[in-house]
Amino acid sequence: MTSITLLIILNKAKYIRFIPKDIGNLDKLEILDLGNNHLSGDIPFNISTLTLLDLESNYFSGLLPPNLGSGFTNLTKLYLSKNRLTGKIPNIISNASKLVILELGMNKFSGFIPDALTNLTKLIKLDLYGNDLNGFILPTISKLQSLQYLSLSHNRLQGSIIDELCQIRNLSELHLAYNMFLESVPGCLGNLTSLRKLDLSSNKLISHIPSSLWRLKDIMEIDLSSNALSGRIPLEISSLRALILLNLSSNQISGNIPPTIGGLQTLLNLSLAHNKLQGPIPESLGNMISLEFLDLSQNFLSGVIPKFLESLVQLKYINLSYNLLHGEIPDGGPFKSSTAESFMMNEDLCGKPQLQVHPCKKGYKQWSTKKTILIKCLLPFMLVLILVVSCLIFLKRKRDFVSDSTNNDLLILERPIRISYYELLRGTNGFNESNFLGKGSFGSVYKGVLSSGQLVAVKIFHLDLEGAFRSFDAECVAICNLRHRILLRSSVVIQMLILNL
Repeated sequence: MTSITLLIILNKAKYIRFIPKDIGNLDKLEILDLGNNHLSGDIPFNISTLTLLDLESNYFSGLLPPNLGSGFTNLTKLYLSKNRLTGKIPNIISNASKLVILELGMNKFSGFIPDALTNLTKLIKLDLYGNDLNGFILPTISKLQSLQYLSLSHNRLQGSIIDELCQIRNLSELHLAYNMFLESVPGCLGNLTSLRKLDLSSNKLISHIPSSLWRLKDIMEIDLSSNALSGRIPLEISSLRALILLNLSSNQISGNIPPTIGGLQTLLNLSLAHNKLQGPIPESLGNMISLEFLDLSQNFLSGVIPKFLESLVQLKYINLSYNLLHGEIPDGGPFKSSTAESFMMNEDLCGKPQLQVHPCKKGYKQWSTKKTILIKCLLPFMLVLILVVSCLIFLKRKRDFVSDSTNNDLLILERPIRISYYELLRGTNGFNESNFLGKGSFGSVYKGVLSSGQLVAVKIFHLDLEGAFRSFDAECVAICNLRHRILLRSSVVIQMLILNL
């Protein structure tokens, strides 16, 4: 027996209840696979030649021995998940320094995560899922630079999701669901370009989803459901080109569903239920040809259910209940097998009787289509027409305002004004050269200030020149036909002054 180097017992060997004690004498045994049986009792921890020990899915119970790890100097893979093991994870397990995979999930381990685990620097996978561990994530976890898979889900861990996790550059899967983590989602997670699966669901996370998260172009699964996250779904969501699962349900996300979400053509599962989303269901959802699961229930979505959803031939589940939708429920594609629960508690849906909604009015479908096309065609024209009419009204009112102002000025000046020669003489300082403004062919012009303070221009005609009277008549005609709100006052006074000369 001492020459045996490999022993594999097939799974589900129900006739075996205990591990034989003599198995510890196999000093060259390297692989021991007893998973998925009904084994119980003691675990052989003194076989130093073992490289793989698989005892998962059995009935082993009680505490792990305090010398665990001291005898496993060559062990690289240890599978103890899905048993009934209790107590604390012993620190001495760090003596198994060659461990690459450590699975202790789905037991009843309690206490803190031992700091000694972070000394297992060769670990690629660490699974502590489904225990009763409490406390915080250790900052020293950043020492596990080879780690690719970390699951701490379904425990009672608390505190914040620490930034030290972002220093594990090779991390591919991070599962922290069903704990009591507080504060916000670390923005540095967007720097983990190797991340493929992120599950932070069912915690107490708040604030916005960091924008850096939408830059993980190769991530495949994001589950942030059942937290208290707020904000809007950004347009940049279309960057997640490899995404197959997106679950943002049971948060406080508001705003519209961005039209760019249709760019997620690899997406299989989309859940935005139990949020505060509003507006219509975007038409771009019709481009998500791989979609199998769609849940938009418990929001404030309005408008009609887009008929293009009928083209999603892979869709097996759809839930649009508890929204503000109205109109006809499509009856093609995935809607053929839909139930009433998918559409209940909306504003005014109609369709087949088995969906427990009132029947659509005759011709409703045709009228809705025609009305939609008509509105789309007429709306741009109506907007342009309203704009043109508004401009015309504005210009007319402006012109009327100017005309009214000019007419008011004319009304004021229509009263005859008589000015004596002596007032003109005094106002121009006796037609002094200091008041001289200019000279024409038939006379000279002087500046004058009347006793009322009004500024006037006075033209003196030289009647001894031939043509002076004709020039006077021509200027009178020109002044009478002049309509300028600024020059009118002066021109009328000039006319009166000339007549009084």
